[in-house]
Amino acid sequence: MGRKRYSRLHTNVSHKTISRIIREGKIGVSPSKPGPVGAFNKTEYNTTKVTFLSFIKLEQAGGKKQSTIHELSFCVNSMVNYSGIVNRKGDDLAKHLKSDVANEIDMKKPNYQELRRGHPLVT
Repeated sequence: MGRKRYSRLHTNVSHKTISRIIREGKIGVSPSKPGPVGAFNKTEYNTTKVTFLSFIKLEQAGGKKQSTIHELSFCVNSMVNYSGIVNRKGDDLAKHLKSDVANEIDMKKPNYQELRRGHPLVT
């Protein structure tokens, strides 16, 4: 079975790997992503993303000076920590949320994060 697969798909899969996959019943199933499972499921992350975007838009609508990433990370971490799902520290989650909602934020200056993505700037 392994030789047949190697000649057909040009991969070097061990016969032990093939027998383990058959035993586990994972035939025809995509392999799982490597690495640890994240702390948020997709629904919770999308809800957090919408909340983050609403906070930034309300800040902009009020004419307030835009918060720094440090201030935003403090707000995001306090919200996530209050929910009891995880205990977050640092600004990695705020940076990730900011990059995910970058195309939704209206600014008077060019959005350099969007420019790096290769999208044409609409004026």
